[in-house]
Amino acid sequence: MALPATTNTKPAAPAANHAESPVQQTREAPGSQAAPAPVTIDVHGIERRAAEAAVERVRAIQTMCRDFDISDSDADRFIRSEQSLDQVRAAVMDQLKSRRATPAASQSRAVGIDFNLGLSPQERQRYSLVRAINAYCSGNWNNAGFEREINQELSKRMGRSSQGFFMPTDLPFYGSRDAGYSAGSAVDGGNTIATDLLAGSFIDMLRKRSIVLSLGATFLTGLQGKVEIPRQSEATTAQWIPENGTITPTNAKFDKIALNMKTIASKTFMSRNLILQSSINIENFARMELIRSLAEGIDQAALYGTGANNQPTGIANYTGINEVVGGENGAPLSFDHLIEMETLVAEKNADVANMTYLANARTIGWLKQLKNRDGSYLWKAITDTRRNSIPGELNGYPVARSNRVLSDLDKGTSKGVCSDLFFANWADLIVGEWGVIEILPNPYSSTAFDNGGVEVRALQSVDLNIRHPESFCVMRDALVTSSAAAAVASSATSGGASSEETGGTSS
Repeated sequence: MALPATTNTKPAAPAANHAESPVQQTREAPGSQAAPAPVTIDVHGIERRAAEAAVERVRAIQTMCRDFDISDSDADRFIRSEQSLDQVRAAVMDQLKSRRATPAASQSRAVGIDFNLGLSPQERQRYSLVRAINAYCSGNWNNAGFEREINQELSKRMGRSSQGFFMPTDLPFYGSRDAGYSAGSAVDGGNTIATDLLAGSFIDMLRKRSIVLSLGATFLTGLQGKVEIPRQSEATTAQWIPENGTITPTNAKFDKIALNMKTIASKTFMSRNLILQSSINIENFARMELIRSLAEGIDQAALYGTGANNQPTGIANYTGINEVVGGENGAPLSFDHLIEMETLVAEKNADVANMTYLANARTIGWLKQLKNRDGSYLWKAITDTRRNSIPGELNGYPVARSNRVLSDLDKGTSKGVCSDLFFANWADLIVGEWGVIEILPNPYSSTAFDNGGVEVRALQSVDLNIRHPESFCVMRDALVTSSAAAAVASSATSGGASSEETGGTSS
């Protein structure tokens, strides 16, 4: 600490304990008879800030050397030296000039952004979303320095800053619980503990929460820039030729589908007392809230994305998929419709061995009532670990359940009573994500402010596309309530239509 030049300066008595007491220096102004005010120097604060600056310098040098492919020995030499960061940067640039080559970082990012921060397993476990939210709301990042460092590095790589903060998607969940929580008691926390979702990473949990991903959709993570996936549109043809005959060229033809970075946004609410906690359960709970909202958004886009306003094109709106039509006013869903859906897909050489139906709860209730001519139910229950999302099978294929599948569609005179039914090889649905989530806490929204909490908005870069439209089939006018089926049957009878034209109710 620099003091202005004075006269008659008297040194202060040495502190009794230098490790616990701040250093004090006392001086007297010329001509002053009053006792001088002590000047206090926070030694511990100076030492702490110096240590933090040293750690930041080491981390910056390591990151720089890794990005530009500088050898570990040179990196260690830079760290041990007393050079400033600017001097180290100059030395690194000298090495790059001598190579006469493009830096490795430019090669890896030529097609986009490298979101891999190279975090160790311990560093990934150390990251706390709750701590970062609390730091953002309070404006004090002293207890969230690691999270702030992650945000700064991601901001640098993306070339922009966030109104909130960036979070990587390769974060793990924790498998242990605090002793104060009891899964057996709802009051003590049982309602907030997902015992089957406490292993794996953020992406693993997203796969389990999203119905289309859990059914086997292809999930590509950590993408960089625009992604183009080739596919074969026409195959070569084998030929029988005579001896010494000539083969007519029939080359295979290829095209490609593209994944372009799009942004999906979701919001959730967290109470103030929740984000002040530091337990493992609360951390998992906060992350699961984000995953739940993002999974719902991905499912919605995969099934019903419009392809406009920065949305992907969902299955129901995709050109070229198969469709079964019940009738002018819809039709009661029958076993024959299920067979027709299978036939349309199989005729186009799709992989029917891995197909699955996807229906809403109302449709599954209807399907469970279908009987054969002997009066036996056609539905077969599945009793293994998949039964929550795939409660049974019909026509030899699993039937998955999600209320994201619409049940209030219009068809002719049937208003708000028609349901969708999907049949697909879900592996031909491609879901890509670009490896980072942007979090924006808002403690000042009307909902958050009135309830003393925080509204948390999550933004993720995702896109979807279909590799082979032939692998998908949809029925968009299935009637799965007794009243709707009776109304259509009555209308068909009065109009002279046969039961065959209305689709029937059972096989």
